[in-house]
Amino acid sequence: MTLNTKDYSLITKTSVDYVSNKHLLESFVEYRKMMTEAASSGLERPQLTRPICEAILQICHRLSTRYNFVNYSYKEEMIGDAIIKCVAKAHLFDPEKSSNPFAYITQIAFNEFVTRIKLEHKQVSVKSKLIKESMTSDFLESMESESDEFKNSFVEFLKMNDTYKDYTAESNDKKKKEKSKSITIEDLIEEDTADEE
Repeated sequence: MTLNTKDYSLITKTSVDYVSNKHLLESFVEYRKMMTEAASSGLERPQLTRPICEAILQICHRLSTRYNFVNYSYKEEMIGDAIIKCVAKAHLFDPEKSSNPFAYITQIAFNEFVTRIKLEHKQVSVKSKLIKESMTSDFLESMESESDEFKNSFVEFLKMNDTYKDYTAESNDKKKKEKSKSITIEDLIEEDTADEE
């Protein structure tokens, strides 16, 4: 079997970007003009153009293949959330301030993926806590005739193999830390009066 060099040269060429930042920027400039015309006429904001919508879909789907988002069972929810958020925030992109709409949309999608992962982790922790509590109490009630040593070893096993992480307590601790770090106006006034004395 011979290798055709002409075919091989096509394969080794650098691949074309799946979303061209240049074309996407042109689409956003056109969309921004449509928005200003609609605003000056007193009309509602126009729908996103087809090229912008296609770019959002492609960016969200391609981002989901990134190594840190690959093996999640809720990948479709991540993509869906990212698409919704990108469509909702796309009108805020200003071509006069930035010339990189690709990065803008990618960052929105990335943040939405992370938000979905955090939400799913919270759900898993709640489910784990419920299962652990119900399983322990139900199992111990059904084992009334068993020895205390077996009951204690089962409880110890559950404690050692616990995958539950209390996200609610963690978020409350963060809020307390932020609250303690915040400085009020009264604190600043007291510092100033202490410095003057």
